[in-house]
Amino acid sequence: MRRSHRGERQRDEERSTSLSSKIETERRGEIIKRRDGLRENDAAESSRMETERRGQIIKRGDRLREDDAAESLRRETERRGEINLAFVEDRDRETRRDHQEERWVERRRCGGVVEDGDGETRRDQPRFRRG
Repeated sequence: MRRSHRGERQRDEERSTSLSSKIETERRGEIIKRRDGLRENDAAESSRMETERRGQIIKRGDRLREDDAAESLRRETERRGEINLAFVEDRDRETRRDHQEERWVERRRCGGVVEDGDGETRRDQPRFRRG
């Protein structure tokens, strides 16, 4: 009788050990699952933040590119404006020189009488001697 009692106790212990082992394993599994879930959440969050950061970097990059493009266009326009101004000034200088030469030729030919731009003639003192 003792044996059977001892055998039952052993079986009970084994059963409780296996049951507690099973519970422990389940608990561990839940902990692992929970950890994996946290890892997945962390990974998802980290990925989302990374994507957001990249998006901000890309936006900032685009904004910088737009600013650079606008600045470069402004500079190019300014440069063209300066070129145009320089061209106009050169052209005006050429025109003035041409008009000056025409006046000198006119003066020489007419003995100092020069026609103004508005069609009036006036006597000008030539700066040269007639020879």
